[in-house]
Amino acid sequence: MKNPFPVRPDTWEAIDDLGRALPTGDVTGPRRDRAVGLFYWTWHNSPGGKAVNVDKIIKEHPDAVFDYNHPVWQGIHGGHWDEPVFGYYKSYNKWVLRRHAEMLADAGVDVVIFDNTNGVSVWEESYMALAETFSAARADGVNAPQMAFLLPLHMGDPKNNENCRVQLRSIYQKFYKPGLYPDMWYKWQGKPLILGYPDGLNPDEPLEREILEFFTFRPVQPSYVAGQTRPDHWGWLSLYPQKVYTGADGLPEQMTVGVAQNHSQRIGLTAMSAPNAFGRTYTSKGFDTSPDAVKRGANFQEQWDYALKVDPKFVFVTGWNEWTAGRYEVWQQIPNAFPDEYNDLNSRDCEPTKGGLKDAYYYQLCANIRRYKGATPPDKPASPTGLNLDSPLQEWIARARGYGAYRGGMEKRDEYGYGDIHYVSDTGRNDIVCAAVSHDSEYVYIMAGCDRDITRPEGEAWMNLLIRTRELKPAWEGFQYIVNRMPPEGDEAYLEDCAGGWSWKLSEKLACRLDADWFVVRIPRRALGLDTPRFSFFFKWTDNTLKGGDMMTVYTDGDAAPGGRFMYRYDGTDE
Repeated sequence: MKNPFPVRPDTWEAIDDLGRALPTGDVTGPRRDRAVGLFYWTWHNSPGGKAVNVDKIIKEHPDAVFDYNHPVWQGIHGGHWDEPVFGYYKSYNKWVLRRHAEMLADAGVDVVIFDNTNGVSVWEESYMALAETFSAARADGVNAPQMAFLLPLHMGDPKNNENCRVQLRSIYQKFYKPGLYPDMWYKWQGKPLILGYPDGLNPDEPLEREILEFFTFRPVQPSYVAGQTRPDHWGWLSLYPQKVYTGADGLPEQMTVGVAQNHSQRIGLTAMSAPNAFGRTYTSKGFDTSPDAVKRGANFQEQWDYALKVDPKFVFVTGWNEWTAGRYEVWQQIPNAFPDEYNDLNSRDCEPTKGGLKDAYYYQLCANIRRYKGATPPDKPASPTGLNLDSPLQEWIARARGYGAYRGGMEKRDEYGYGDIHYVSDTGRNDIVCAAVSHDSEYVYIMAGCDRDITRPEGEAWMNLLIRTRELKPAWEGFQYIVNRMPPEGDEAYLEDCAGGWSWKLSEKLACRLDADWFVVRIPRRALGLDTPRFSFFFKWTDNTLKGGDMMTVYTDGDAAPGGRFMYRYDGTDE
């Protein structure tokens, strides 16, 4: 079926593995005219690049931290600070890019801003792959971010003006002038935004005059401590309290929010591997030493709190997926230095990891974007509709409370990452495009619709329905109930209660209906503790993922509606 319901990510709820809940629209207030840009790296594509996990190396060899010549570093000139949840991917891997499109759309990111700050490389293969993939996702109903480029920073070096000019000519002639993917052009003040210096362009040269007239230029201040020194300046990273960049009207136009900064009180600008670098636990009041501090993101939150207080029109977040940094014998007084990224503590990416941080920073990003931009308030409680297991699909679509999900993104993964790593995965099976809920005095009815006929029930990962209520009961990742972990048999499904962790015990046999491309299950309200005149619960459908109880596989395997840890919310009343 085609998705009959709108996809509304800002109404979804989530609880991360630290127990932090996303703010909802009744807390944040309604949506506002604000924009978020996210620093995004397209240069993970060097041929022959080897996958190196620096965080793992230094945990296993603490004596190698400041020893450039330690045997463990032989042949290693840099590396990833940890392994991304999607593996050591290349920036043109379209399977990964599609998942980025959905995750960043769900977070509310408006534009990804590419790092072209060094030299004249623009990584055309990567940005074209992203434009193609994000544009295709938008055609599938995903509000994927648009794109812009951050060009060489000035820093008083005339060579950077020339580098900026070379990049501008390339990007304009190969991407913008031919009119490629215009739905991906992020505009500011009516023109495509470019974060670069126009100073090196010659207005008497026809092509460069076109470029000057085509873009809205916002040159970027490179310093973490200096502020606006020209009227069109924006920033990319700043120490707390971050610098405020004003527009022509004198009002706050732009600010930065950083996860961490390669800076220290003793040295100033320094390597991320320096002692007491301003990593994820740093705040202006000192380092957070509480349990799970490295996952809680005190640095990130302090910067967000200040940005929320100032309330500029645009917030630039650093960042999403830099991951790598070179290794130097000495840099900024630090031996064996990793300038920009180092380990799980001293790094500045929000993309989920396979390591200890998991997806904590992704949901912190989501939460703060909602606080900044606002969100849609929850729907009013639904009344009984009279729908039941015998109701036809068109009645479900017309009368039930409906929830949209993305179509597409189910293709097989078959692509090379760093070095000779070959990623192959074919877990996409049932593409869940919608859900719907109804209730009567005794039951709730929960439906899932797919883009084509649903496969035959088999295995513990077939069309799982996860349910969260407000009960204080054992839960796995916040969910107290699961349906279909034991696959249905005929018109009978199984409800299980969580016994703690990924351990479940049979609670009820349920009536269900599988009809071509949709499935509906009937659950007694008393079995979920919902036997009150007004009630609410949260739920998600998944297929061919979460095997063995690993929540992080929801990003990489099968399908989920909604994605990641997100949940739909249903409020009901018997009135």
